[in-house]
Amino acid sequence: MTATITSNKQYTFYTADNSIVINNPELELERHGIKLLRCRLSFQLNYETYIYVVQHGLLNLKQEVRGSLEREEFNTDLDISIEAELKPSLLPQLAKIGSSEAAISEYLNSFKLKEGQSLEDSIASTENWYCLTIQQEDIYYRTLWHHANPTTIDRAASSTGEALQGIIVFLQEAIESYQDSPEISNSNQKLNQELIKLFNREDAIQTRPVSEVMLDFFVEDNWDYYWWEEGETLQLQCQVKNGRLTCYARAIDDKEQFVFYALCPLTAPEDKRNKIARFITRVNYGMAIGNFELDFDDGEIRYKTSIDVEGDRLSVALIKQAVYLNILTMDRYLPAIAVLIEGETSVEEAIAQI
Repeated sequence: MTATITSNKQYTFYTADNSIVINNPELELERHGIKLLRCRLSFQLNYETYIYVVQHGLLNLKQEVRGSLEREEFNTDLDISIEAELKPSLLPQLAKIGSSEAAISEYLNSFKLKEGQSLEDSIASTENWYCLTIQQEDIYYRTLWHHANPTTIDRAASSTGEALQGIIVFLQEAIESYQDSPEISNSNQKLNQELIKLFNREDAIQTRPVSEVMLDFFVEDNWDYYWWEEGETLQLQCQVKNGRLTCYARAIDDKEQFVFYALCPLTAPEDKRNKIARFITRVNYGMAIGNFELDFDDGEIRYKTSIDVEGDRLSVALIKQAVYLNILTMDRYLPAIAVLIEGETSVEEAIAQI
């Protein structure tokens, strides 16, 4: 599903030492269910601003990716239309801002760079947008990013086939246009250097922050959630056969770890905590994945599963396994925990009922 909103406001985008302002941009969001797949902007620049963008390679509009039709000259008195796409790895930031086009548009309109603020992962940085097409009246050309678009390249870790196919199309267009031009050799050499740098960044492409993969799973799986600790921990609710669970999903990006907790809806009173401790010690023995935990101070009981992917790559499938194994385990043992807390059943009897 694709939705578009035309804003009558201004967006300011920042470079390392300057900024550009675009007026009346058109914001386009593409979704699958509630998952945000793509964010594009269409806007116009006057000729002077466009030349500034080109000269400084803003919007990733470097010479090597601008395409073949650039040889035609633009009218200096007319505006130039630009279509650009947001770097896919920043889409989770938009999901946090809001679910509507209006909310995201308002955020872009009101964003102001603070002194000392980093632009590296900012939605308002020109480095995080990729120019796809450029047009002025009948003059129209597509960049490399249109064929091997940022989404393809950002996901090239799993397969480079689509990206390479896009590059082939781009080169075919370039060759057809420049076949009699002495500039083609030098241009292709620069393009090759750019592509080598792009595809040699395998580690950077393959390793996504744990928080992004975590959010991808819960969005794709249609969970309701809110950020308990911004950018790190999600709080969720889950209805299972034997009760309703409060859950926490935590991403520890710097250590490349994911942790999921399902909290038991029952709290162990002080006089039952030793019995519960003996129970979870027995059931934890032999657990292949995950374990029960008991807070002796307040009686909280929870089940924990975790993933450590340092030096490897985390996937949505791995998170799904950790989450569902967790809640199914808590659901399975919840009746036994209940009889221990609410009655006089022994630990051995409770385990026998599982």
